[in-house]
Amino acid sequence: MTWRKIANLKPRGEEKRTLHRGGIQLTWSELLGTGDGVTTTFTLTKVPQSTASLLMSVGGGLQFLTDDFTISGKTITFLVAPENGAKVRALLFQSA
Repeated sequence: MTWRKIANLKPRGEEKRTLHRGGIQLTWSELLGTGDGVTTTFTLTKVPQSTASLLMSVGGGLQFLTDDFTISGKTITFLVAPENGAKVRALLFQSA
């Protein structure tokens, strides 16, 4: 399985998917919401093990920590509000 195929997983709502590969558990955590062009904060259901264990996506595009968003506990804050209609998703990696 390639990372490209994993990135193409599209959860619906709060659906969670888990894949196990090489000692790593990949959990597609959640759809955090949809951008409205104003809201910059979104909340995860749990705190990631580390910032390296979290990937954020807005409208299908990868977001980068400090360049695009910050994290404090469960709160994700984007530097620029996601565009109206853009899906905001979180992808969590955890040790198996």
